[in-house]
Amino acid sequence: AMTEQLGHGDLRFYAIIQFFPMLATPVILYLFPPRYTHTKALLWSLGWYVVAKVFEGTDDLFFHLIGLSGHTIKHVFCGVSAYWVYKMLKERAPLPASNSR
Repeated sequence: AMTEQLGHGDLRFYAIIQFFPMLATPVILYLFPPRYTHTKALLWSLGWYVVAKVFEGTDDLFFHLIGLSGHTIKHVFCGVSAYWVYKMLKERAPLPASNSR
């Protein structure tokens, strides 16, 4: 909104906020050994978030096909993504200190 008011319409910050976590999460999970169990649930969460972004990007297509916007469906899949984070946090347990990949 701030860049729109300045007449620039710069969406770079929005793009970073939306897409950087999708790139950074797998890299972080690869580079740093897990300290808790169920870390792979974060990959499930990421996968559902990617599915949500696909539905958001094809908003008009789904609205014309099924009468429900892709944006609406996106919210459902974002909820599923958040569920996987909840599941991971609820079920995780510390790993032994000598854990290796």
